[in-house]
Amino acid sequence: TFINSAGFYAVAGHTQAEREAFAKSFAQIASHLTVLLAPALRLDTVGGYTQYRAFGSLAIMFSIWALASASGAARGNEERGLVEVVLATGLSRVRIVAAQVAAFAIASVVASLAAGAGLMAGAIAGQESFPLVPVIEAALVLAALAVACYTAVFLVAQLVAPRMATGVAGALILALFLLNSLSRSFDSLHALRWLSPFRYYELSRPLPPGGNFDATATTVLLAIAIVAGGLAALAFHKRDLGSALFALPASARPPAYDATAARHRRDPDRRDPQERGPGPAAWTRGLAASAGG
Repeated sequence: TFINSAGFYAVAGHTQAEREAFAKSFAQIASHLTVLLAPALRLDTVGGYTQYRAFGSLAIMFSIWALASASGAARGNEERGLVEVVLATGLSRVRIVAAQVAAFAIASVVASLAAGAGLMAGAIAGQESFPLVPVIEAALVLAALAVACYTAVFLVAQLVAPRMATGVAGALILALFLLNSLSRSFDSLHALRWLSPFRYYELSRPLPPGGNFDATATTVLLAIAIVAGGLAALAFHKRDLGSALFALPASARPPAYDATAARHRRDPDRRDPQERGPGPAAWTRGLAASAGG
């Protein structure tokens, strides 16, 4: 964020006329990137430019961070045997999940505030000041999105097999992201985009002048995190370590592993003479007759 905010003054200029010209030209570029980023607002200001360039991209980066962190906490620690060690101390599974979610929430808040601090530092470098309240609001929304993605991934990891957890959860996060971003171009997706946490994230744009902080949308993100985290804790409590909550049914017919029998069937010279057919028997009688003659 510091690079984006400090760089704004280098590319946009310092006069209002220069910044308006920059905003007009940059808006044309932004109109072709709606599949990735929300529409820009007040690109002639450092707040609007940083909201679009930095916090728009940070939403994608934080969701990827949540995916990697949650899948590692939910399944990676089990494969390394760390969960068994923690359970041996007497800590319950529900408290393990709560501690992991809380740790990630704290880390995401710190990282979000650091991003906001970078914006303020960049504004100071451009010889401007930036209000603190919008920075805190932007950091709160970004952290809420990250925690919502984290708990959603943690929940999915409980439902499927360990080796499928990261792939399935990644596909879910990508689908939710595309559901929201593509709804900007396809009206048929407008009703479904409310299923995506990314939709609630982009409803708040507190950094540009005239922007807004949507408290209701942020509350929904926090509610998603609480509900998904609670369901993940419940699923972890119900399933066995190293397994999925919903395991695929096993085959009713047990597989055969008798390699000797299989090799016996494949080798025609080791089969019963009755199974070899008339060819080998005729050759045997012919050779015997020739020897007797």
